[in-house]
Amino acid sequence: MADENPNMDDMDDMDDDVPIQDEEAGEATAPIRGKSVKPYGAALISVMFAAFAFICSTASSYSCSFVRLSVRVGESGSTLGFMTRGIWGGQVTPFRTCSKYSGDYIDALTRTSRAFSVLVTILGTMCMLMVFMLYSAPPRLIRASMISMGNSCMFCCLFQGLTLCLIPSNLCKGSSIVTASTSSCELDIGAKLSICAVVFWFFAGCTMAPTPDEMEMVREEQEKFIAEVDAAKAEVDRG
Repeated sequence: MADENPNMDDMDDMDDDVPIQDEEAGEATAPIRGKSVKPYGAALISVMFAAFAFICSTASSYSCSFVRLSVRVGESGSTLGFMTRGIWGGQVTPFRTCSKYSGDYIDALTRTSRAFSVLVTILGTMCMLMVFMLYSAPPRLIRASMISMGNSCMFCCLFQGLTLCLIPSNLCKGSSIVTASTSSCELDIGAKLSICAVVFWFFAGCTMAPTPDEMEMVREEQEKFIAEVDAAKAEVDRG
């Protein structure tokens, strides 16, 4: 007669890969051999913040409407027209289409804004690729990667904020049009998207930050991995 009760060891093995239900939050957590990392809902929020930040960052960095110069004439300051300018191109004179700038418009602040727009694009792209690749990654890799991704998002937050160096540059408040007349330079859609990206990158980094329990699990796994490597080397040396 077959044993009606399954072996307890088999049941433990079966439970290793079953998502754990958080009784208080009611959310399933990632299967980590009986230990949980983050609820799927919390991980999804992190991914959404990072995705929104990347979209806003890319749109602001390569838009021709980062700032807007209002050209005013006369004592009354009546508005003659507008000029929209971006990090890489914009309107040099009113009623002109978006085009690349000549060397006269490029100062140190503009170069700084351009450099950090490239850095945040590269790092943000790497973060998004890691997010999509981690969907099929083993849990051990997910835990370690979330730590590095959180740090990367914080760097993206810093780099994105430094793209706002365009505002005091020769393309905006430092422009001869603004300093020699009653004209003004204001934030346009590109700068506003950049500010939104700063906020989203910051929240993405905060939500990806590991808890103390997760850090302890990572340390335990690293020590276990090192011990396995040392044991394998010792086995090879004995052979």
